[in-house]
Amino acid sequence: MTEDQCGIEECGINFLGVLPSILLAERHLLGELLKNSTRLDQVYLLVGSENFFSKGHQLIFSKIEYHSVDKNPCNIVSIVSNALKEDGTLQVTGGVDYLEMLVKEVPSLDNIVANAKIIKDFSIFRQLAGIANNILNFPTNPENHNNYELIKNSELQLANVSEQCFQGQVDGLKSIKNCLGNAVDIIETRFEQEISVLGLSTGFPEIDKLTSGFQASNLIIIAGRPSVGKTTFAMNIAENIAIESKKIVVFFSMGMNCDDLTMRMIASVGKVDLNKVRTGQLCDAEWSKITSAINRLAETHLFFDDTASLDLVNLKVKMRTLKKNHGQLGLIILDYLQLIQPTSGSNNMREQIVDIFKSLKCLAEEFNVPIIVISELDNNSKHGINTSPVLSDIQYFEHIENYSDVVMFVHREGIFKNKMDSNSTAEITVAKQRNGGVGAIKLDFIEEYTRFESVKK
Repeated sequence: MTEDQCGIEECGINFLGVLPSILLAERHLLGELLKNSTRLDQVYLLVGSENFFSKGHQLIFSKIEYHSVDKNPCNIVSIVSNALKEDGTLQVTGGVDYLEMLVKEVPSLDNIVANAKIIKDFSIFRQLAGIANNILNFPTNPENHNNYELIKNSELQLANVSEQCFQGQVDGLKSIKNCLGNAVDIIETRFEQEISVLGLSTGFPEIDKLTSGFQASNLIIIAGRPSVGKTTFAMNIAENIAIESKKIVVFFSMGMNCDDLTMRMIASVGKVDLNKVRTGQLCDAEWSKITSAINRLAETHLFFDDTASLDLVNLKVKMRTLKKNHGQLGLIILDYLQLIQPTSGSNNMREQIVDIFKSLKCLAEEFNVPIIVISELDNNSKHGINTSPVLSDIQYFEHIENYSDVVMFVHREGIFKNKMDSNSTAEITVAKQRNGGVGAIKLDFIEEYTRFESVKK
């Protein structure tokens, strides 16, 4: 049995029937590149050395890739053979004779892109077979069996393969001429219908004017220092969208249980003192208010999840289940970032945070839904706690900026000056917006109702 045959059987499935055509595609692709390494530009987004089945072909492709930028690409066969010889791998790949044979074997018909796709497709198929084999060989001993770990690991592996499927696709390229007509149609429709809020209305006209509403597939960060009302602000947005827009809203809270969340929302919608709602010390008028609030909330499609230790795989499964059972999701809120369990194996905090944001952005795009993630800032800002936060106050923001579409800060200067009046004006700052401007607006904060409102004029 050859080395290549051993490799294919590691997947647990015999692919020997298709192996000759796969190896032929690999030889033809390498031959094309050895004749003219500048053609690497046509396939480098489609295929990498790891996608080749033959170990020898992997080595040859990696050397072609490395030396393709040399000033004398015409002599690439000699350059690659010398590089392989220096590594002590020339004979493993078949020697100089094999490299020259690859060039001579190239057919006159130009199939370099087609061959790259064949190689990539088979590579993905092998990886899928490997994942399936891992599932079949998972320990069945009841003491060692953990279905959740199996699902979690399989999801991560499948997500990695899924990324490879879409990597390098160029079919989406469109001429500006083809895009202009569609853009004009959109502009004319919005002009005729006088549409100013393009996404979900937050329920705060001042914020809607600045953001045009929350757009599908956007990742939105709501950040602030402790106790400024980040959760309250996010909950107010959730209740507004659930009640007024009739959308499905899911609030994942890792720091507060469902009973507390529900009572806070009843107090907010009913405009009743939260402490009275909690203790049940209500007068007749207040009972009437909370009854009305309960009826309004009961008609919504609002869901709470108070799983204390939520990871991204679990989140995705729950989102998929909700969509299957209830339809298109309208808004997802995660409270809060620092309590989300990372799925990467890294112990490096920066890498964990980047992995979380990258995954959340992918989820927002996959489910075509805006996702709000609440982030708590440190009180030890170099700008001082009495000033509104800035982007640099978000830990590792320079590494996660590309994944965030909107960044908003909640700031209440009054609580840092030990003012007795718990009700104060809050500043909501849109510090970053990928498709719009930035700016700050004022909202009134009514603590007993756990509620933000537009400033009364």
